[in-house]
Amino acid sequence: MAEEKIPPGQVTKLDIGVWPGGMVFSPGEQLVVKVSGHWMTLAEYPHLRGEAKTINKGECELWVGGERPSCVVLPFVEI
Repeated sequence: MAEEKIPPGQVTKLDIGVWPGGMVFSPGEQLVVKVSGHWMTLAEYPHLRGEAKTINKGECELWVGGERPSCVVLPFVEI
């Protein structure tokens, strides 16, 4: 994967792919979307903690709504 630097102050559209998978949600459960500037690993896998390195520096802002609409597109299948 090639490195693509974004100049400071430039707003950039992100399309973030989600791996396909099958989940069954019970009433009251939620789907949470987290956006991070580093590789997020599951806490229950200790051997993965701290292994990912990032070249990201500084702070980033996530722009959603208003002039910059945002959405999460999910296919739902009745079973």
